[in-house]
Amino acid sequence: MKIIILPSKTQNTTSTIDGDSVSDLSKKSQSLFLKLKSLTKNNLSKALNIKKNLLDEIFNLYQKDFLLMPKCNAINCYKGVVFEQLDIASYNLKDFDYLNKHLIILSAMYGVLEPENIIYPYRLDMNNKILNVNLYKYWQEEIDHHFKDESIIINLASDEYSKMLKNQKDKIINIEFVEGNKTNYKKTNSHNSKKARGMMLNYMIKNQIGNLEELQKYNLSEYQYDKEVSNNKTLRFLKITDTI
Repeated sequence: MKIIILPSKTQNTTSTIDGDSVSDLSKKSQSLFLKLKSLTKNNLSKALNIKKNLLDEIFNLYQKDFLLMPKCNAINCYKGVVFEQLDIASYNLKDFDYLNKHLIILSAMYGVLEPENIIYPYRLDMNNKILNVNLYKYWQEEIDHHFKDESIIINLASDEYSKMLKNQKDKIINIEFVEGNKTNYKKTNSHNSKKARGMMLNYMIKNQIGNLEELQKYNLSEYQYDKEVSNNKTLRFLKITDTI
């Protein structure tokens, strides 16, 4: 069983791993860095859909030699809502073993990331196009190879990133957090959904969840698995509310 999550735009750009550790940066990732480095500021703005201060920051980032940039393990690099729910400081060796065995972070820059992989900060989404590179096609071979022997993939990622696994659809179990009641419900808003995904991942790590039956016992933040609104491909966790 693998669990997939999305990366976050908010990243740790200051800390670095001590010693002589270097990233095993694939040729594909190096190529993307160099393509972004080659863009003018105006073209970078168009490619990444960013402007003003953020554009200045990211442009300057890509003008650096990425091998001289701060680097950290992937699980410690991302600082978004999902990752904020992980109580990493309390994890024991058993928790880290579970994390490293089951978790995959999908990345537009790196393709498939395991928690301990060393990465450099970046800005790139799957729907961005750099010099006509379609990132879904770009990473397809790596994705297919990595997941070819898996039987179940728990999808805690967004649609943008889970589409990377288009050839693995029959293995994917989608997780949705919804609000309302059994006959009238809607998906939880983006921020709260990300928070719930992070809490579920933390729950899976701390409880060493190994199958769907155990996962269905999740009941944090008023979300509980509801069989009546779920199906064999999507597990929905319903938060009962008066309005939707």
